Amino acid sequence: MATSATRRWFIVLLKTAVTISLIWLVLREVELQDTVRHLQGLSFGSIALVLGLLAVQGAVGAWRWTFVVGVFGWPLPFLTALRLYFEGLFFNQALPSTIGGDAVRMYRCNRAGMPVGAAVNGVLLDRIGGVSGLLILVALSQPLAWQRLPDFGPRVALAVMLLAGGAAIATLLLMASLPDRWRRWRIIVGVAALSVGARRMYRSIAIVTPVLGLSLAIQIITVLAVFVLVRDLELPVSFYDCLVLIPLVFLAATIPISIAGWGVREGAMVTALGLIDVSVSGALTVSVIFGLGLVAIGLVGGIIWLARGDHRLISADEINQLTDSDSRSA
Repeated sequence: MATSATRRWFIVLLKTAVTISLIWLVLREVELQDTVRHLQGLSFGSIALVLGLLAVQGAVGAWRWTFVVGVFGWPLPFLTALRLYFEGLFFNQALPSTIGGDAVRMYRCNRAGMPVGAAVNGVLLDRIGGVSGLLILVALSQPLAWQRLPDFGPRVALAVMLLAGGAAIATLLLMASLPDRWRRWRIIVGVAALSVGARRMYRSIAIVTPVLGLSLAIQIITVLAVFVLVRDLELPVSFYDCLVLIPLVFLAATIPISIAGWGVREGAMVTALGLIDVSVSGALTVSVIFGLGLVAIGLVGGIIWLARGDHRLISADEINQLTDSDSRSA
């Protein structure tokens, strides 16, 4: 147990180091006066609108989760999903620690009566559904991307990201067909079970249609929130630019190498908007304000969590132990 705790804290420290390093690399190119000027140009109305969009995004995410859990035949009422989803946002965004928001959601679902396997794989499938929607939007925006990004390099990078994401999901779907002799390791057994759930989700029209539709809606809301910011900051970015570039930024931010995507998102935003000649200061301001908006929305989940009587938290190791015992008893 001590070794597991040490490993978790080592990962947190490593992510912290990566986050600080990435932010420092971006800040080296920033002109402080430009950044201050951009921040002074933000209006209260725009900030309020962005916060409202992010709150709606969270509600849509909770709604999507209720469909995903249906893969395992367990109902998840929307209000329960909404509460647990925002609690997860709190631990993911506003309180980075060894306790991830996904682990909190898994534990809360199990406490609500859902079997461990359904609770764990339901949250993981929700993540996969979100990435699927992101990849679909990137694919649909390809024609616009080729018009807006005439250089060969960005076009190739866009295609590589899309193919890599598609290949990852295809690999997951194939894991359910692994021969039994390969399933001697716990992680393989877990991934195979997740693969079975993913196949069920993609095969069920009644589930996959709302999951992908709501995932697309979440990405469009993200694009709208960023567009509100760039318009308020008077940056030379159109809505079509946002539709092409912003999904790529958040696709890069899904790579789990930093705390809550900080640093990765900023670097990706600077790189993406730099392709259309937006200054480093302007792009960084957009990314930081968006990130702070996510933190603010996450604090709502913290208030909900504090208002509950059960403040018990659970780690990934404890979830693995519960999954093992659940498998043995099945």
